[in-house]
Amino acid sequence: MNNLDSQTADYGTYASSTANGNQGWVPIGAGADASAFHGKFDGDYKAISDLNIIRSGSNNIGLFGYAQNAVIRNLGVKNATVTGNIYVGIIAGYSTGLIINSYSSGTVNGSQYNGGLVGYLTGTITECFSKANVTGSGNVSGGLVGQNNYGTIKNSYSTGNVIDPMTVGGFVGQYYGGEITNCFSTGRASGTNDYYGGFLGRNRNAGALNNCFYDRE
Repeated sequence: MNNLDSQTADYGTYASSTANGNQGWVPIGAGADASAFHGKFDGDYKAISDLNIIRSGSNNIGLFGYAQNAVIRNLGVKNATVTGNIYVGIIAGYSTGLIINSYSSGTVNGSQYNGGLVGYLTGTITECFSKANVTGSGNVSGGLVGQNNYGTIKNSYSTGNVIDPMTVGGFVGQYYGGEITNCFSTGRASGTNDYYGGFLGRNRNAGALNNCFYDRE
């Protein structure tokens, strides 16, 4: 299904860890183009609690799987447990649109491109935060966003811890250009290769960083 209203008629049934063959929630919008989520969703300043997704063999994993030119606003997703393969995040696995005034908490586990809020970003995030802990088993994980690929992030922060063997950042794992402004992270970033940092793991194309910092005692 690609309609949030129909899925939330009995939210507990769809989002529990035993739903849908013990795989939990079915992400809204499975992939690009026709199967993506293209709409607008306003959470009305409310939060979804205890979202469960256990799909380690699938890509584009989150409440919204692939949000293509979509608008998601005023939404909280807290105490989530989200597990996928590539492009994994609590609110969206992959986002090319706008996410504004939204937040996440819980845990994220994936192989590649994992983020507390969004796994892979080419769109815009503004006035958002994540308190999620992120664990990657392959490459590119970040506290808010796994990879920012020429996207824009403003006025946002992350506080969760991030672990990945390669390319891991407390805020963004890998930055391929775009803009990050007025953002900070406080979580611990742990990696085993040269690309890890409290705020950014790797800045590939000298993307703009304006008033951004990592703050931890």
